Amino acid sequence: MEELFSDLNEDIGASWRKLGRHMLKKECLLNNIDEDFKGVSEKAYQLLVKWKEEGAATATPQTLFLALLRIRRTDVAKKLITLLPSLSPLSHLLHSVISSGSILHNSKEEPENLKIEKVLGDEDEKVMSPCLQIENFIGK
Repeated sequence: MEELFSDLNEDIGASWRKLGRHMLKKECLLNNIDEDFKGVSEKAYQLLVKWKEEGAATATPQTLFLALLRIRRTDVAKKLITLLPSLSPLSHLLHSVISSGSILHNSKEEPENLKIEKVLGDEDEKVMSPCLQIENFIGK
């Protein structure tokens, strides 16, 4: 999978943080990547590696494809299909997202449950969860 990351990181580029918000959902992890690495391509690569480490079983090319659609990076999603033809059954979603200006919504992340919904603005939906220390929840 890391070879795939190498093929996509430059294309993701400056969208790495936006993609990370959908994939990692922890701002502190994104801040760590931002501090530890230089250049948007390297940050994109490290984001993908961290996503794979954190998600293990759920970190699949299909999940990456859907996340790219969610941030409206259809160009990178198309490239992913080119690199992994096994994703081509999902290519119809590219046209739906492009033509409608909408975004995918699917709580189960399964292709048969995908549907197109209106895009929410950044102020409408917060997907981030803070990085909290467990001590904050344990009575001292």
